Amino acid sequence: MFTKRQILHAAAIAVALFPAALWAGTGSGSNFTYQGQLKEADVPVKVACDMTFTLWDAATAGGQIGGTIAFDGQAGNQSPVEVANGLFAVELDFGTSVFDGADRWLEVAVRRPHDPTNAAAYTTLSPRQPFTAVPYASHALSSRQWTSSGSAIINSNPGFVGINRDYTVGSEWFGVHAPVNSGYGGMYVTTEGATGKPFYGYHTGTEKGWHYLDGSDGDWHLNLDGDRLTVTDEGNVGIGTTNPTHRLQVRSGGDKAIFGQALSSSAAAVGVHGTTASADGFAYGVKGEVTNQAGTGVGVYGEAPFYGVMGKALGGGVGVQGWSEGIGVYGEGTTGEGVLGVSRSTNPLIAGVTGHGEVRGVYGLALANSGEVAGVYGQSSSPNGAGLHGVNDSNGGFAYGVLGELTDPTSTGIGVYGRAQFYGVTGEATGNGVGVIGRSSLGVYGESSSAGGTGVMGASTAASGTTYGVYGTVNSSAGYAGYFAGRGHFELDLGIGIVSPAHRLHVYEDSTSSNVVHIERGADASSSSDLLELEMGDGSADATQFIECQRSGGDIEFRVWADGDVSADGIFTAGGADYAEMVKISSGAESVQAGDVMVIDPANPSAFLKSGSARSTLVAGVYSTKPGVLGSEHDWDQLAAELVPPSGEGQSEPAAVKSLELGRMIDEVPLAVIGIVPCKASAENGSITPGDLLVTSGTPGHAMRDDIPRAGTIVGKALGSLESGTGVIKVLVTLQ
Repeated sequence: MFTKRQILHAAAIAVALFPAALWAGTGSGSNFTYQGQLKEADVPVKVACDMTFTLWDAATAGGQIGGTIAFDGQAGNQSPVEVANGLFAVELDFGTSVFDGADRWLEVAVRRPHDPTNAAAYTTLSPRQPFTAVPYASHALSSRQWTSSGSAIINSNPGFVGINRDYTVGSEWFGVHAPVNSGYGGMYVTTEGATGKPFYGYHTGTEKGWHYLDGSDGDWHLNLDGDRLTVTDEGNVGIGTTNPTHRLQVRSGGDKAIFGQALSSSAAAVGVHGTTASADGFAYGVKGEVTNQAGTGVGVYGEAPFYGVMGKALGGGVGVQGWSEGIGVYGEGTTGEGVLGVSRSTNPLIAGVTGHGEVRGVYGLALANSGEVAGVYGQSSSPNGAGLHGVNDSNGGFAYGVLGELTDPTSTGIGVYGRAQFYGVTGEATGNGVGVIGRSSLGVYGESSSAGGTGVMGASTAASGTTYGVYGTVNSSAGYAGYFAGRGHFELDLGIGIVSPAHRLHVYEDSTSSNVVHIERGADASSSSDLLELEMGDGSADATQFIECQRSGGDIEFRVWADGDVSADGIFTAGGADYAEMVKISSGAESVQAGDVMVIDPANPSAFLKSGSARSTLVAGVYSTKPGVLGSEHDWDQLAAELVPPSGEGQSEPAAVKSLELGRMIDEVPLAVIGIVPCKASAENGSITPGDLLVTSGTPGHAMRDDIPRAGTIVGKALGSLESGTGVIKVLVTLQ
């Protein structure tokens, strides 16, 4: 007896969901694939079989729907079904009209093996296989609105897909209409398990995101590369946290957790506004708290071009009040005031800012390392008033009305700073004392904002005696008796280390060990940037000097004259060991290299070439690697003006370029005519040992040994050895 085990997943889904495979290679739109397994006595069948397939309206008995599909090879029928290890698959097509919404069953009959005579009987397999008919899906597939792929159905229509409506809202592609006049109407995404996470997602390019309901706790989340927004079932909202414990809780790993910005130009615009309706005296509209007791954070921080934090008391209270074991109210301004207090009262005892303390009533601290900041800033508009007025009724000798102090001994700050149109700080001594005295690394500092004003002015009106308009003195070796951050101007002679200077700048030093003048650039210099530049007028006589170095007895040891001549009584020591002349290369400077043996160009006697033949009488020297002394017929400054552009925009002087580089611009290189230089050599005429006489070789640019050289062919004597091949050795250039 035949038995059949239908692949239920394939068969059931084939009708109900219409996988894409049902449409493969067909044009009718109503065919589908049926797959099964055929066994006899629990042994898989492995031969071709005849099969018939019929459609019925009941699981048993009932009536047949449509015709019979036979696979027996008879005339008009399809070929017998090939069965491999019990498995088979056939394409069936009963037409679309048989699926009208009612249930259907498939009946299969088998004849084994294939009977070409069609005489043997069929065995009907039981039970019939049910279909869950979906006529609307069948119609959609047949009209090509949907396609199937496995257990999925796909609508590839490029237009709008609507459920219960045929109109679009905006640019939508999928829409649902709920036929309700009030109350809820929409769509749920559900999961099978109670702890599932139904979600709705978005995807474009490489970016994706989704929001979902966590069935385990009832919280809703928005996920964009991680959960970014959470709403709990208690109504708390979290940004940056998935466990908010407040109505709005924001957590950030950056500098700002909440940033409020008011774009309105209204003066009443507020970035962050907090109110409280409580009548409690300690209720807060906005409260900032630093929970880390060891921290140095800020409870409430405000930053603005004008008022970072502003408080206004409408009654007799306090606009801003701070309590702390450290600093109650702290204000910091990079260009404005750290703390500004204004009082409109005409009562002289009422102050804009009042401070009470056992040690300090008001303490001001400016932390900025640059800019016009002030620890305490006072201002007055009265013509007889004072921006800052200090009174001390002590009769002590060193009591101060106003005291400015810098506690950091390395600080370059200011003890007392004053600014005004006329006198920033003025002091008057009614006795024989000092009008203004300052004690700090900067004793007295003055500044003037006037175009022609003076920051600090000192005048001595006495007609005789050794007087000082400004006198500064310090005891600290790190202090400054006078400090100039900008340019300085002196009408007459300036002396350093000497009271009576005899020159515009006269520097004198008694010490026998320290340097008298030291000039240093604190950073690496850029091109055309001179550490010391000396300049005199174009019409200056040649006999004038840029530099003169002499002993105290009058013996002049070194001079640099106005026309460029240099004279010295001592020895000149150079970095190289040869004397070289800048010479023209006929084939261009790029055609030769340092160490090449050079010859006179017979076609152009004023130019030179790399040697190319043995024992040439045109030998002239060796391309110098690093000349000790360099000769040339050029005026290098004039050549630079012709070849080199200015050093910068608006500059007339050409950029600084060394002589060797300028020479290469006009195809000139240094030719060593005497001295010791590296030279390319060849052992083609025998190995070379120190003392050998060298002449040009057949290898271009190389010298070789010659035991009996002709006169006029010798380039020099070898100072090194070369056993074989080619190489570079030192040579004493002595042209003979």
